[in-house]
Amino acid sequence: MDILFCAYARGSAGDGVTKKVSAQALALELLGHRVAYFSVQDAVLYLVVGREKTRLLDVKEGMFGEYLAIENGLRMVAEQELFPARLCYIRRIFCTPWHLAALRAWKQKGAVCVEELPTYPYDAEIKTNKSLAFQAVAWLERRCRGQYKKYLDYFVTTSEDTEIFGVPAIHIENGVDLAAVPYAEHSFVKKDAIRLIAVSTMAPWHGYERLIEGLAAYEAGAPEVQIYIDIVGDGACRAQWEKLAKKRKVNDRVVFHGRQSGPALDALFAGADIAVSTLGLYKIGLSHASELKSREYMARGIPFVYMGRSSMFSPEDGFCMQLPDGPQAVNMAGIVTFYQELTAQKNVSRRLRWFAEKYFRWEIWMDKVVKAAMPDGK
Repeated sequence: MDILFCAYARGSAGDGVTKKVSAQALALELLGHRVAYFSVQDAVLYLVVGREKTRLLDVKEGMFGEYLAIENGLRMVAEQELFPARLCYIRRIFCTPWHLAALRAWKQKGAVCVEELPTYPYDAEIKTNKSLAFQAVAWLERRCRGQYKKYLDYFVTTSEDTEIFGVPAIHIENGVDLAAVPYAEHSFVKKDAIRLIAVSTMAPWHGYERLIEGLAAYEAGAPEVQIYIDIVGDGACRAQWEKLAKKRKVNDRVVFHGRQSGPALDALFAGADIAVSTLGLYKIGLSHASELKSREYMARGIPFVYMGRSSMFSPEDGFCMQLPDGPQAVNMAGIVTFYQELTAQKNVSRRLRWFAEKYFRWEIWMDKVVKAAMPDGK
């Protein structure tokens, strides 16, 4: 089947969102579909199909310049019949008149249009960006999204909703590209110091203040087992969390490494005992956990702690620990207990990798979308 995969992922090649959309497109190809996608190179938007690329239009500077280019490119491909897509898979950008025009163009060509909502509900997340330009577009989006049902066949969501804005929803879980994530065996033996690792783009909803406050409270009790935390990545909250670690006098135990990738990142994972997933979902009104990082941690073979509910895994599986929702500090003594429980288990890393292979390969979830959206397979 011919599928147009449209995703606006503004970031470096190694960040989570960029890796996700690349893995989704690759999964569709591995399932045997012919996939076209957009690429921005040297301020030019291209349509890429296999080894061929077609120049579409120039891209103006800035986030909204890229956004408009992709929306106009999406409409152009339909109107000029540059690719005969039967299915359009779109990662949600904003619902604006330009977006609705693009959806309308594809519906007129008879294509099935599905749109992934990376976060839903998403209004609380949008409010965390205080830019006036961003909020103006968000205001426009709220006034346009009631028209989704005219042009969109399905939403794709990790939430448990079955209908969104009057459009039926297909549930998926976030997956992982196993071929791109190195696996390593971790040994779990009793010791007097354990290391946590947290990797993110350091947005407010990652909630690492809970870790820092928890560590400060734990250290005040003169514990026998020491805890160290490696925080990897960069973003809006880094300076705030560095300042907090210093204020709480745990900056000798909390190391901020900045962005890392390749062997440098692998080495940090190799030295870690437990990974930390997102801890601040409550800030954006979410309680269902489907974070990308927990899947990557599984694929790497490292146990992890997380907050929120998951329909796919639970503490009973033995390789993860669920933390309470809310702003309260993390109970570090509980994490030490979790680690000690791991020392009594066998093949922890292998079980984690097996779990990721069985339940979180992107091919599983993208195949579900295609079959739900195109049940006749045509």
